[in-house]
Amino acid sequence: MHGLAGRKGRAPLLALALAAGMAAAFEVGGAGALAATVHKIAPYIPVNIQLTAPVKVTSGAPIAVSVVVTSSGVPVRDHLVRFYAAGIYLGATKTNSVGHGATTLRKALPVGTWTLLATYKGGGPIESATASQTITVVAAPLSIRVVPYVPHSIAVSIDGAAPVSPNSDGFINEPLPTGGRVTLVAEVQNPSSNVRVSFVSWSNGDTATTRVMSDRSHAYTQIALQVSYLTPIKFTTAAGVPIPPSQVQGVTLTGPDGTKVAVGSTGQAWLATPAPRRSPTGQLTVGADTYTVVTADYLGVNVANQGKDRFSPGPGGVWKVGLDVYPVSLLSRNTVLGSQVAATVLLHGQGSTSRLLHLPARGPLTLTLPRGRYSLKVKGGGFGPGLDFRVSGPTVVPVPLLTVLDLAGGFLLLVLIAGGLLALGPGRSRLVAWMFAGDLRARGATSL
Repeated sequence: MHGLAGRKGRAPLLALALAAGMAAAFEVGGAGALAATVHKIAPYIPVNIQLTAPVKVTSGAPIAVSVVVTSSGVPVRDHLVRFYAAGIYLGATKTNSVGHGATTLRKALPVGTWTLLATYKGGGPIESATASQTITVVAAPLSIRVVPYVPHSIAVSIDGAAPVSPNSDGFINEPLPTGGRVTLVAEVQNPSSNVRVSFVSWSNGDTATTRVMSDRSHAYTQIALQVSYLTPIKFTTAAGVPIPPSQVQGVTLTGPDGTKVAVGSTGQAWLATPAPRRSPTGQLTVGADTYTVVTADYLGVNVANQGKDRFSPGPGGVWKVGLDVYPVSLLSRNTVLGSQVAATVLLHGQGSTSRLLHLPARGPLTLTLPRGRYSLKVKGGGFGPGLDFRVSGPTVVPVPLLTVLDLAGGFLLLVLIAGGLLALGPGRSRLVAWMFAGDLRARGATSL
């Protein structure tokens, strides 16, 4: 039944689009010779949004909104309507079979007057549409906003009473005590061993954890916090193969506002979010908090992909950093028999990659090397030419060589040939003449 209702709801809307397209086609076809140069475009189908929202809400309270989306009186079903305020995305709802959608916006708006926008993107011949309504967000008798809010990290005592924690939206809304003024004391603690929270300031710039405010009908303030997360950093090759942290040295990171962070051999670092700043509207906001790797030395070479791996710290986050290193397989090959033989080679490259390597008689020797140019020379197990190769991805390097047995066998063969010729002695000239005699007679040649 729901599917049938949906098809019935959509059919008039599709019929409108089809009729508009047919009308445009008829007009173009009726133009005769001008049809090749004159094109009339079918009109777009207008969409109407009816937005319903409260005119006034208390700061920190959720906002219940609903919309009805129609086109020429026909419900527009199964389409998304998004809600914004001052360019801030608040949430969305999808229309049902009668074009109705409803949701609760739980992203709290700060105190002030806001224009709530409901936007419908449209598509094809259907126009986009917007609807707006002004909402006034008023402070509770006492409203305190915490930015950023981290559960179990802060509480505020009001005139010496028991501390009060923020709600899930980061607001504390309490009645104002009687008297000429109110004293607020922020108490900050670390919610876990992997999270550090520090008090930055109140929204008026006061860095003391105690603030005294005049007792008015309404009181509104904000608290700025800075949060640091102990973040494990896992290094991998470009192909995703893990690299032990002990093999990566000199790791430095850059973060918000140019913050520099050094990573020790433990492979983890405290990464802090930026301190909140006042926006032009007076509200506290947290800027971008991405980090990137600047240096990471592997075998004496900086293999950090600067600017490529970015990370935003958060609870339970693990940063996987892909380094610019690749697997390189060295494989010896006997140039005479084609078989693999054991050998010793000298690998020379950038950083501290110069070293003697022993190639096995079976299977390749696989190394992990930074990107760059390398040279290789055979030092034992045979003889071979020097090799130059470049590493810019997974690489296989065949190492051709001749063994002592190959050289000895070749020398013995030459000795046997030479010995055979010498063994013929004086008769070798007759042997040569006999070998070519048939050819000379065939050509009619006369021997001297």
